[in-house]
Amino acid sequence: MALNEIGYDGKVYADGDIASATGYRKSTIVGDELVYDTFEAEVWDYAYALLMLADSGPSFAMMNADGRFMISRLSSKPVDSFTYGAPVTWTHRGKLMLRQYLESVKRTGKYKYLLSCVSGIGLIAKSRHYGGLYENVPFSTVLADIIGGVFPYTVDTAVASINVYGWLPVDNRRNNLRKLLTASGAVVRTNADGSVRFAAPDTTSPTEIRDKDIFIGGSVDTPTRYQAVKITEHAYAKTPNDILTTLLEGEATGDTIITPKGVSVTGALITFDNPMHDLEITGTTILESGVNYAVLAPSMACTLTGYKYSHTTRVVTAGSLTASEQATKRLDDCTLVNALNAESVAQRWLEFYSSQKTVDMATVWRGEQPADAAIFSDPYDAPAAGMIESQDVRLSAKVVADTTVQVGKIPSISGNTYDHVLVVTQSGSITIPAEAKDKVQLVLISGGPGGSSGYAGEVKSGTTESTQRGTSIVYRTKYYYPPGPAAGGKAGDPGAGARILRVTLEDIVAGQTALNVSIGEGGKGGLFADGENAPGQSGGDTTVGSYTTEGAPVTSTGYYDPINGKLYGAPGGAGIPGGAGGGFDENADGQTVEAESVTGFGQTFAGGTSVGASESKESSTGNIDGTYGYKGATAFGAYGGGAAYGAPGGNGTLDGASASTWSSGARATGGTGGIGATALPPPVPSNPGTGGYGGNGGGGAGACGGAYVENNYSTSPAPTFEASENTMTAGNGSDGGDGAPGVLLIYY
Repeated sequence: MALNEIGYDGKVYADGDIASATGYRKSTIVGDELVYDTFEAEVWDYAYALLMLADSGPSFAMMNADGRFMISRLSSKPVDSFTYGAPVTWTHRGKLMLRQYLESVKRTGKYKYLLSCVSGIGLIAKSRHYGGLYENVPFSTVLADIIGGVFPYTVDTAVASINVYGWLPVDNRRNNLRKLLTASGAVVRTNADGSVRFAAPDTTSPTEIRDKDIFIGGSVDTPTRYQAVKITEHAYAKTPNDILTTLLEGEATGDTIITPKGVSVTGALITFDNPMHDLEITGTTILESGVNYAVLAPSMACTLTGYKYSHTTRVVTAGSLTASEQATKRLDDCTLVNALNAESVAQRWLEFYSSQKTVDMATVWRGEQPADAAIFSDPYDAPAAGMIESQDVRLSAKVVADTTVQVGKIPSISGNTYDHVLVVTQSGSITIPAEAKDKVQLVLISGGPGGSSGYAGEVKSGTTESTQRGTSIVYRTKYYYPPGPAAGGKAGDPGAGARILRVTLEDIVAGQTALNVSIGEGGKGGLFADGENAPGQSGGDTTVGSYTTEGAPVTSTGYYDPINGKLYGAPGGAGIPGGAGGGFDENADGQTVEAESVTGFGQTFAGGTSVGASESKESSTGNIDGTYGYKGATAFGAYGGGAAYGAPGGNGTLDGASASTWSSGARATGGTGGIGATALPPPVPSNPGTGGYGGNGGGGAGACGGAYVENNYSTSPAPTFEASENTMTAGNGSDGGDGAPGVLLIYY
């Protein structure tokens, strides 16, 4: 049996064919960067050389009939005609030491080649992953999407079931895998067959590195000891205040592409720097989309828009709260760190970076792996325990590993700090659930502030126009033109977000510790009074024992609960503006503009109907006495009032119209305008702690009917002559919406 063998592409290089071989392995327990294992082997390969054929051994060369030596090539394929990603194995005394993948081949001599290999993680360093938003998605599912079938692996059951929350951007697969491992605490290990295994750190059964396996020498180094770590947690949520963003405006150049979901199409792939929702396109169609991308059908001119998810952050500190910046380690860019795992990530990093020392030593390698717990004696014979951080493994009669061990407390925390949430909406005594661990996190959310009141609809006046011509016989007309549409009332301002306080309680007794809870009431909406915009009231404070939301900061985005996928304590939504009243369109030959309907909170209310010039009332008087002449009067129908939330607009009719003439006069007044609807208050938001909706606007007044009078006369004084407007009434706005009562979230 050969001492060492390196296998590649069906070839086996045994001891005499191997010039050197070195493997580098490093732990992935923390998330500064995701390093990957490497392996380099320099081998002699004569397979492409010209060799003389022999029939009885090397001293008996074969000759052909012409007396020439017979020669042959052992292989028609030179080693440097390599396949990227082909497996390369190293066995020692028949035992598999590692399995990696060929990245490059460099010719270093006539028959000498350097094989450079990387682990599976190295293979995905240049491959693109399109990320996504994750809520309660198992680690194994996210991992499979990131790896994309590039290399074989297994996942330990305890790690596979960790729930993942947060966002991954469009990035290379290696970077997104780093974020997943950092957030979960999983590490990369190796199975017996050389494949990758994702597992939790094993600290329960440390490996003993025996004194006889440690070579003389080595060193002990005391690195910078961090006193604290600061971890940024991230949350992404849809909110009423999300920003509409133009993502593409112009040409979408089509190519034949494979979409992120693996479909071959002709289209344009557009990626986003931030997660987006509710995408809309004009000028073409969306063939496929996710929160980070859209695949568009080709177009010469199109516009793609979407709303950016609201992104909130919070910094969690582990260790000394007064540590200097130089003594503080930070992690800001891991967007899978969230409210449920931030404390675990912070504690794991603190345990690693506050380590006392590192030990470098050469050892006989007996299969230990980075991230293994190990016990040994350091170069000064002091007993030590720690975590293997890295290894340089060299091929020799005894496989030697230059080993670095991080001495101190071994980070063993994996998974989420909290896996459940208890939503408390009623005041009283609440017992911590029996399933809780040794601590819980409380999120206290006050009642939502009320919204301000809405505005009344508008009333517009029409115009009067008179004409007169002639000398002995005077011809006169007078028109009253009804107004155009009167605007509906504006909605009031939404209530602001709630006051939010987050508290971690440690050393609780699950199933026994009771909390005295008082839930804050929602603030009342502002009252409508004569068109003045009245603000809403503040919401009441939520308290748990001595903890209270009083004085806590007001949120502009709310608090997003990733477990239930619910947004609490956000600012209120917009109220519903009133609809415009119907009216007369001077710019369209007197066409009728119908009153507007209103849709909101799942209901639609119609604007009033208009009759306008389609209905009229007339009166005329002939030439009775020869002086006042002919007199005519016509009154027209009215226009509908605008709708408002809660009520339709009033109809415009001929009611109230009058047209009369008599011996010395004429008068006309159009129909009474349809009444603008008075708005009802909006409903209370369904999500606790949410600010009240802005009050709803009243409907605009419907225009009254037009009027027309005419007269021929030859006397003085002139006959009475009037064309006037009738009554127009707008609707009142509503009171502002009440804020929702507060809530307490208990994470355990």
